[in-house]
Amino acid sequence: MRYPSIAVTTGNSQPWAYSDYMWSMMHNVMTYPGRVQLYRMEHHGIDAIRNNRGVRAFLEGDAEVMVRMDLDQWYPEDFLITMAPLALEYKVIGPEIYDRWEHNEYKILCFNSKFDPWNNWIDCSDATGIKSYPYTHTNNFYAREVVEAVPLPWFEAKMNKDGTDRGAHPDYDLLDRIKHAGYEVYLNHNVEVHHLFVGRSHNKLYNINKRGK
Repeated sequence: MRYPSIAVTTGNSQPWAYSDYMWSMMHNVMTYPGRVQLYRMEHHGIDAIRNNRGVRAFLEGDAEVMVRMDLDQWYPEDFLITMAPLALEYKVIGPEIYDRWEHNEYKILCFNSKFDPWNNWIDCSDATGIKSYPYTHTNNFYAREVVEAVPLPWFEAKMNKDGTDRGAHPDYDLLDRIKHAGYEVYLNHNVEVHHLFVGRSHNKLYNINKRGK
């Protein structure tokens, strides 16, 4: 097993990090057999600007793989060890992300379209192994060759219907460009990432919904 060097950039707009994120992220960094470069992008209220700065920092460095880790999520202890080597093979691959309670269950973030995604949600709750999907969300691992193959801007500033600037928070823009360059987007159903409001404050509901892997 080869463990590529990783550039870890941050996602989300809040200027702080939750303790669960910090502990789980640092455990992954400290136990990863390869080299890890941490980039804490300066806080910026517009997601596209922060995300583009993260991609630029990765390309200006020499890491082989990039991953954007969200500040409000908890990561399993083998997150980097499991996912980073897969990026060498699959080029673009993310984990299952269990989001907040949505439409009467905890849903895995996986969509057919980036437009109105919850009305284009894919029910992949029974899937196993590694599968290809049109759109994952964040926490994707990108091989350097993939990012180098797509043009600027990697993320475009846009507004949501409610007037906020969260339209560029997920990786949808970058995934569009990557697919246009001929790459597929994969999701590893063997690795679970939890939004921090999942599995902690609503443990019972999560356990009922969880597949028990």
